[in-house]
Amino acid sequence: MTADNRSLLGASLLNAAGSMPLHLSPLIVAVLMADGVDTILAGGSRAVVLIGQLVTVIGLPLFNSLRLNRRHSLAGAAMMIVGLGISVDWLLAGWFIVGMGCGMLTYLAVLTAAVHSRPNYAFNVRLGVTMFMAGAAATVFNLMPLTTYSILTVVLVALLVMLLTVGVGLQIPLDIPAPKRTTKSESGFAWLTLGFVFVLAAGQSGVLAYSLQQANHRGMTLMEVLWALVVIKLVSGVGLLLLRKHKISVVLLGGLLAVADLTVDNALSVVPFVAGLLVLDITFNLLTSKVQALAAGIAPVLVGKWTQTLILIGSASGTMLAAQAIEGNLPFVYAARAIAESW
Repeated sequence: MTADNRSLLGASLLNAAGSMPLHLSPLIVAVLMADGVDTILAGGSRAVVLIGQLVTVIGLPLFNSLRLNRRHSLAGAAMMIVGLGISVDWLLAGWFIVGMGCGMLTYLAVLTAAVHSRPNYAFNVRLGVTMFMAGAAATVFNLMPLTTYSILTVVLVALLVMLLTVGVGLQIPLDIPAPKRTTKSESGFAWLTLGFVFVLAAGQSGVLAYSLQQANHRGMTLMEVLWALVVIKLVSGVGLLLLRKHKISVVLLGGLLAVADLTVDNALSVVPFVAGLLVLDITFNLLTSKVQALAAGIAPVLVGKWTQTLILIGSASGTMLAAQAIEGNLPFVYAARAIAESW
């Protein structure tokens, strides 16, 4: 394994660990509520993770460090573990610290992918490993009788320690190249491309929120939906890894996205619903990777430093916009489909 790919694999595992709290947030919130925590406080745990991540991913680029090493990973890992421990007694304070650790690890992973010699390959690997690990973790959590929040945190810490240990062991110091000079048009294109990343992140989280609401209204049980999401994460992760070396047309991805959107919109049973969501998830992630790689080919340091900030803000705003659209009976899915077809 080349040093470039070893660093990428280590960073991808760290990214998987850093993304885990958000991927598992529906289950975490459900366990908190079952353990007697009120709905607003339980839901706030996810919100403060996002805020903690934003604090880190906005703050780190301002230090303009040109070298990342194991100290950064260990600091992020320590914040996640300590934060989880604190959250048992001080829920929101603990999850805020967890969020800061998540932000540090995901920032490191995106930067590693952006400066990789093959950014399209690197972004697919990063997302593929993350999705697969999230699906594997969700499988473990769904199979275990997690009766209390304390038990959940112990299991989550054990999973994170395994991921973090392997990720840090594979990681090698990353020398970030000095930002290369770009023309005004190149710089503008890079920022425009990152704007598309923001739109995709908002669209993905919005479509997921809409899909979960529709599943409930169409008679699908919560357990069916939870297992559907697990399967989608696992298969999406494998699909992204298998396609890591392939360059797929943006037009084809946009067409598949539109078909998947229509399928989810009209599905009346769990099989077509899951099939549509699966295609939607894979194409969304492939499109996001492709767009990030395009921008990284022009301005790798810029992309590495600011992509995660845009994704987090897009995800948060997409969920809120979808909630407003669902509440007001607005044609959210048709708007999402128009965005998909515009590619």
